[in-house]
This record gives sequence, structure tokens and C-alpha cells, in this order.
Amino acid sequence: MFLLLVEYLISQGVNVGPFGVIIYPTFRIMIALATALAISVFANPWFIRQLISRQIGEVIRDDEDQVKAGTPTMGGILIIFSMVVSTLLWADITQPIIGIVLFITISYTVIGFIDDRLKLVKKNKVGLSELGKTVPQIIITFLAMLFLIYYEPIGFSREIFLPFISTDRFLLTLHPFIYVVLATIGIYFIGNSANLTDGLDGLLIGTALPSAVTYTLISYIAGTILIVPVVVNSPELAHSINELAVIDFSSYLMIPHVQSGPEIAIFSATLIGAGVGFLWYNAPPARVFMGDVGSLGIGGALAIIAVVSKTELVSFFILGIFVVEGLSVLIQRFYYRFTRRQTKDKKFGKRVFYRAPIHHHFQIATAINKKQRFVSNELAKFSNLQESEGTDSEKEKLEILTNESNLLRELNTVDKVAKWAVTLDQDGKTFIGRFEPKIVIRFWVIAILLNIIALASLKIR
Repeated sequence: MFLLLVEYLISQGVNVGPFGVIIYPTFRIMIALATALAISVFANPWFIRQLISRQIGEVIRDDEDQVKAGTPTMGGILIIFSMVVSTLLWADITQPIIGIVLFITISYTVIGFIDDRLKLVKKNKVGLSELGKTVPQIIITFLAMLFLIYYEPIGFSREIFLPFISTDRFLLTLHPFIYVVLATIGIYFIGNSANLTDGLDGLLIGTALPSAVTYTLISYIAGTILIVPVVVNSPELAHSINELAVIDFSSYLMIPHVQSGPEIAIFSATLIGAGVGFLWYNAPPARVFMGDVGSLGIGGALAIIAVVSKTELVSFFILGIFVVEGLSVLIQRFYYRFTRRQTKDKKFGKRVFYRAPIHHHFQIATAINKKQRFVSNELAKFSNLQESEGTDSEKEKLEILTNESNLLRELNTVDKVAKWAVTLDQDGKTFIGRFEPKIVIRFWVIAILLNIIALASLKIR
């Protein structure tokens, strides 16, 4: 909006003074990030109070930490609102790419909002049915991809590039319809994988931020051509020559040129700002949850950025956490159904993970390992108690530890471990819940490392 206003004033011969800096993408990227951050940080306290006053609280299952019950949810509304407002203010909204990115983001957000609303009305974790979420997402994404590919003014490339390999060595051009289908599946998968990742305080937003930073950098680099004045001095010339040097970062790094790259970078930057502002209140213990309205919206935003920035395959690194989270659920589901058919009664199957998505698996694995080490170390202190006369309290403690040790030995199946790990204590907190911050921080670190690999691939090309 501001860009159009400044360009119009300049075309009318108006001296815009320092406001002329708005025409530069680098400035608009920074100010868009700052705008989204300001909205998110300063509006969140008021928004949280509104959620509390309207009793919009998280619905918790019986096997989850009951201390989280009633925590304000649907905070993702403010994340998406901050992103959309900042994008409309600072991006070139005349570019169709921005329209497509906003369309996917807002559409996925609306679906998540309906899902959250139904959960609140029903007072359980069952909102929209799986089919009720899948069908509109597929239709919306498919139509958006058709427009992206077949609307000629966009001139969108259907070429696929491999990470770590230059475009000179490998270049695959897909049939338009095949590209539309694959892009639709990819956006749907990433959008819902992000939704699955939102299971621990700060996990989704903390893993999404490195991805947003990477997309901002890649999009800007892929779409920027600098024209720099240079002075050429040569002994053969009587005087120096003033020339213009054209610097094309995409050609130098052998990555595809993206015409709308700087505008895509502006949208990515708004996710950084809105995400950091939300993380301030979502870090464990969370004061607000984003809900499906936020997780689906963020997932859809990251997925469509991966497509329009021509980083479809390198996004397996950029969005690596989401890919693994989604695959863990698919593996768990299909393996359970497959093994269930092998049983006589066809009622129960086997599981690969303690619990899916995979962040819960690591929660449980960490918890049981910690418990086993604690019990073993404590029993070692009482190794000679039977030979000597201990106090009643020592014998009582030994009996408790022995029972716990026997219980841990009986946890010889995935199902038994999972059931034990979600047992509630007197504080209404599961045993695995105490290891939530550790798992969240580890996933943040992994996300950062994966994005470093993705950025390194640009130079390795």
C-alpha cells in the first residue's frame, strides 16, 4: 500500500523526500518485520485478556497435562493478522504472487478457526473431521496452483532443482498438471504437519522461525539484481571510465531467479516478526496457545513460500522438522493398521513409536530413561541394606524402589510404556510433561542446524 502511494507521488513529480526509501525492498523487508513484531508484542496482552473473558480455553484430553486446561487458545489469530496487515502495508500488492500467498494463508487459517471453534463448542478435542479438513484444503490449494501455473502474466517456472547441485547440471521441467498435483500434495502435507507439530509449548513457532529466516534470505537473493556504478581504471586509458555493473545473485549462486523474490521475502519477514512476538507469550509455560487457527495458517504460509520461492526440494531441509513430524504420524498409522489386520481379532495393532507425532515419542523415551537411571542409582545406595539392619524409613524406601524397578521391567512393549508415561501425578501433570522444555529446545536446535544446511547448499552449488 505504501509502495503504491510513494510510486504514485513520484510519478506525479512530488518530492517524497526520505519516504523514497520505501521503494527499496531491503527497507520494506525490515520495516515489515518490525511492523508485524510490534502488532504481535503490543496487542497480545489485550488479546489474551479477550480470550480469557470469552472463556476461549484449551480443551485437554485425559492423558495430557491437566495444568494446561483452560489456557487461552486461538492466539494464532493475532499471528496471521499481524502478517496480513504488515504484508498489505509494505509489499507490492499488485503482484499476483502476493495474492496467492495471502489466499493460501488466510484459507488455511479459516479452516483452522472453524476446527478450533467446533472444539470449543463440543468441549472436546474433536473439531472438524479429517475429511472435513482435507477436502477444502485440497480444493483451495489445487485451484491456487492452477492459477499460479496457467496465469501467463505470472510466468511461473515449472522447473525443479536439486539441493547442492547447480542448475547447469540438473534441471527437470514437469508437465503443468503434474506440477499442480505435486505442489498441492506438498502444501497440504506441510500445512497439516505444522498442525501436528503444535503439541508442546513453543515447539511450532520456535521451529518455524528458522525456516522463515531462511526463506527471507533465499527469496531476496533469488529475486535481486543490483546495478552498481563502478569506476574502471586502466594504464592503457588516459582517463577512468564510469560504468554500471550488474550483479545477479541468483546467477552467481546457480539458483533459479524468482521475479517476485523480494516481495516473497517481505511476507516471510512478517512471519518472523509475528512469530517472535507470539513466542514471547507462548514460551513454556505458555500463557496462550495458537490453536489450529495458527498452526494451519503458519503451515500453509511456509508451504506456499516453499513453492513460489522455487525451493521445493531444499525445503526438505528448511522444513525438516515438519516433514519428520508428518511422516511419523503416517508411519504410525499405517503400521498400526497393517499389524492389526495380522491379528486374530483384528482389534489391536502394533506401534513403531511410543506415541506420534514424534516429539511425544522423544518425550516418553527421555522420561523412561531418566526414571530408569534414577531408580538404578537409588537401588545401588541400598545394595547392602539386606545384610545390615536398616531403619524403617530406609526399608520402606527400598521397597518402593524395588516395586518401581519391577514396574519398569514390565514395560516391555510400546503400549505399556506410553500408558505409564502419561500417568498423572498429584499436581495434574504427566511424567513426560516435566521433560517438555528439554524436547522443545532440542527441536529448536535441530531446526536451526537443518536451515544452516539449506543455506550452505546455495554456496555448495
